[in-house]
Amino acid sequence: MTRPRTPDAELHYLLARTKRTRKGCKEWLGSKMKDGYGTVGFQGRTWLCHRLVKTLSDGPVHRSLEVMHICDNPACLNLDHLVVGSHSDNMRDMILKGRDSKAKITGADATEIRERYAAGETQRDISLSFGITESNVGYITRGLTWRHTA
Repeated sequence: MTRPRTPDAELHYLLARTKRTRKGCKEWLGSKMKDGYGTVGFQGRTWLCHRLVKTLSDGPVHRSLEVMHICDNPACLNLDHLVVGSHSDNMRDMILKGRDSKAKITGADATEIRERYAAGETQRDISLSFGITESNVGYITRGLTWRHTA
């Protein structure tokens, strides 16, 4: 059993187990998930390292918010690279930076989808021509996704 650590001691522990990269990141050298995010146990639960570093440094982060990496390095614990935002903020950042490997459409496609829907084309026909679901067409036309292109 490990002894409980104070928040300051835990923050020091985490940052001492990083290596600096050329881009200024402080990469976590400990345990990581498949997607590269560091994990660590603290006060009886498992934390994402970047979220714990932000919490220990700046105070609690509401569970409805995410700690985002502006450097796009999931192992980075550099506080200058971590910002708090909503899930929508995080997804928008991912799309704007071209990191959405699952995206089947582009911003221009989203604009075309809105125009075709406004002209009276059905969601079904639009979805078939773009290879996406009808519900995704609905999200786009209602501005729930791809808002930054509207």
